[in-house]
Amino acid sequence: MDDECTSGILELRICTIMKNIFLSDCKAGAESTSCAQRTAFPEAPAKMADFIFSNINFCLARNFPDKAFLKEYFSGELAARGIYIDATVALKNREAAERIDAVLLGSCVGELCLDRYALSRVYVKHSGRLKIDAGGCAMVCVELFDDAQAEVFAGADAEVCVYVHDRATVRAGGSGEVKVVYDEEMRRVAVSPV
Repeated sequence: MDDECTSGILELRICTIMKNIFLSDCKAGAESTSCAQRTAFPEAPAKMADFIFSNINFCLARNFPDKAFLKEYFSGELAARGIYIDATVALKNREAAERIDAVLLGSCVGELCLDRYALSRVYVKHSGRLKIDAGGCAMVCVELFDDAQAEVFAGADAEVCVYVHDRATVRAGGSGEVKVVYDEEMRRVAVSPV
């Protein structure tokens, strides 16, 4: 077995084990399907959100945990922690220098408005759409996956960096700095001869 195949099988086993652990924690002694409603495991949504943000590259690359699992066992509880599934999302910094991190999965439609030195890191996967309006020295980093779309407006003092993966698309405008970076696969497709 080559290393890539062995690595893929190992990752699949790890995913299955982790999913089963979360399922057993969520189902233990409870009638409800929502982990947050269980008095025995009220920390489950926080643990899941921490897991996703701590392992974001792994989770997005492997679609783990998948959005159906998240919707079934965590319904809306993850939204309070910055993880949205098939939702309409409006994010705006309330304080100067506030940090906003978010993950938009499924068919999310989001709007991100930042100013006053705010920082943000947003991941958009599946068919999500995100509109970004950045100004007032805000700094934004966005990663787009699958068929996600972003529309970016950067004011004079704002900086926005968009990493584009798979078939995702971005449109940018404004007088601020907008940097669009395509992953290696996209670069090869763009420069390969016809």
